Amino acid sequence: MSGIGKTTLAEVVFQVTQNKFQESSFIENIKDISKDHNSDLCKLQQKILDDVLKDESIHVRSVKHGQILLKTKLRDMKVLIVLDDVNHAYQFMYLAGGHEWFGPGTRIIVTTTNKDLLNAYKVNEIYVCRELDGEEALSLFYQSAFADGHPTHGYEKLSDDIVKYTGGLPIALTVYGSLLCGKEENYWKEILKKVQEYLHKEVLGRLEVSYVRLDRDQQLTFMYIACFLKGRDIDLVKDILTDVGLYPECGILDLINKFILTINFDDCVWMHDLLQQMKLKFLRISNIHLPQGFNYLSNDLRILDWYGCSLKSLPSMFEPKHLYQLEMCYSQLERLWEKRLVLPKLRSIDLSFSRDLNKIPDLTSTPNLVKLNLRGCKKLKELHQSVLSHKRLEYLNLSGCTCLQNLGRSIMEMEDLVTLLLSGCSSLEHVPEFGDNMKCLEHLYVDATNIKRLPESLGGLCNLRKLDASETCNGPFQFFLVCLVNNGLLPNSS
Repeated sequence: MSGIGKTTLAEVVFQVTQNKFQESSFIENIKDISKDHNSDLCKLQQKILDDVLKDESIHVRSVKHGQILLKTKLRDMKVLIVLDDVNHAYQFMYLAGGHEWFGPGTRIIVTTTNKDLLNAYKVNEIYVCRELDGEEALSLFYQSAFADGHPTHGYEKLSDDIVKYTGGLPIALTVYGSLLCGKEENYWKEILKKVQEYLHKEVLGRLEVSYVRLDRDQQLTFMYIACFLKGRDIDLVKDILTDVGLYPECGILDLINKFILTINFDDCVWMHDLLQQMKLKFLRISNIHLPQGFNYLSNDLRILDWYGCSLKSLPSMFEPKHLYQLEMCYSQLERLWEKRLVLPKLRSIDLSFSRDLNKIPDLTSTPNLVKLNLRGCKKLKELHQSVLSHKRLEYLNLSGCTCLQNLGRSIMEMEDLVTLLLSGCSSLEHVPEFGDNMKCLEHLYVDATNIKRLPESLGGLCNLRKLDASETCNGPFQFFLVCLVNNGLLPNSS
């Protein structure tokens, strides 16, 4: 990622260690020198030779000649060479083509935004520069924003806000610090508002370097993720990108190797906030009233994220057959849709805290649904029978549905279900039997319910890891122990 501090770090290492080598050379800003401009590559080869040999009689006549000179003249020398901002394999090939070019103990330091290039040349070690955290970020900002490197009284909170906005990116910290140095408090406050709307041109310029170096498919992949898919599950992202005609296996890996994307600990796709802001053109619908409903929204939507929706039901003309994710938390929906919708790609529905929701539609036509979150839907009294017979559903959250009395079936047949949350369903007195195919269930929460007895089939849940029946009567616990004994999972003490 551009602006992360690679060149600065290389400069410091160069200055500290160069006296341990016979000679040294620092080649700056190599980046987009084209292989078609041989004269530019010759100049870089000449600079290395001049810095190391200090012999004015040696002249590079061509890039091939330069390669030969570097291989023959430096093979017995212990040198330190920094190649800054290498972007193409041929730059590496013509300036430091192999270990045999240099003498024992030589160190070649390369800074780049392309990890594939380093892997291709089998470098000994890769160090990835990260964003600065906490005190480090503040310290760098203070050095640019205040003459003595310490915040003026009353500017501490403003400094914290600016630093948090930059996400620890060194280029942004130094640019905004220099911009604010010596300015009055009101100027600081306006800059803080301004930078949240658009980036300073110097920061924008550095970040755009990463984007313009991408090919068309990589740019489109970046755009889709920045505008719609940041923070989404990696499998969902790949499915959507494939659906719109891109090549996600290649595109995502390429962007990871160019340090533009990361995959976080819970397998979600992530990028730096400033990179996202650079290309963000996505309008998120939030807390607005649409008197004409969805008439102007496309049925080709892949994700619908509508917090606080004021509609009572999704209109009948809305048939988003390509929808992957539906998130309508805190909505005023009373029911999701009136007629039967065929949504073959839908993977997740989140209607949590939709307090007026009183009916769940038939989910038979959502065969790939894996997550259903109805937490806090306090007017919901029963489920449609299709819910507890869904074959792909892995996560079902009904916690806090205080009016829920009926789960819709006498037996659950959910072979992929891993987590079932019924916490706080205070009107629920009965849990259906668990089908023989429910071998995946690991987490069952029935705490703070009115359940008097758990089904005997509970003992057949061989992968159950967590059962929470706290804040309820002791019957479920006692019955669960009997089930374990009857199924040979606990010894009979008698």
